[in-house]
Amino acid sequence: MPSMNGIPNTLEPAALLPLVDGDFPGGNIVVDHVEDDTVFLHQDLRDTTAWWFYWQFRVRGAAGRTLTFQFTLGEVFGTQGPSVSTDGGATWRWLGAGAVDDHTFTYAFGPDENEMRFAFSLPYVEEDLNAFLARYAESTHLQTGVLCETRTGRPVEALHLGRPHRTPDHRVLLTCRHHACESVASYVLEGLM
Repeated sequence: MPSMNGIPNTLEPAALLPLVDGDFPGGNIVVDHVEDDTVFLHQDLRDTTAWWFYWQFRVRGAAGRTLTFQFTLGEVFGTQGPSVSTDGGATWRWLGAGAVDDHTFTYAFGPDENEMRFAFSLPYVEEDLNAFLARYAESTHLQTGVLCETRTGRPVEALHLGRPHRTPDHRVLLTCRHHACESVASYVLEGLM
């Protein structure tokens, strides 16, 4: 065990601070600092020139603790409060508006909640789209393609439904979101398709 000035260090760093990050698809957070059981943080505005409220972060190493998350860059909660995932983002639930107090929310981590995700809304990322497409991979009524590329070279998916191998008399274009925070619309579009 490391020591300082000959005094053994009996507390491992992981026991002192939870690890809060956004280093995963859809993650978007900057941690300002941590004081005791309060994490001061804000949404990362890296790809915008204006203020924006979308955020998503992961917490590891907080099992059995109660932490308060204090947002330092404006009002960032919707009408349902934050959403939370206990399974790496596979499923989500709302904490509710009652979980929010001004620019903060507090969460009591269960003894087995070693990794949690919190977000402004119910996130929908490429992994979610791929899971949806996998369920219909054998369907002749669904064809995938590329609509265009983003400025950074990422392909923007296009899905063709119905009879994609025939030339129709009419086409209907459905879009569901234009910003990261509008992710719930992606689930609605899945249901429609």
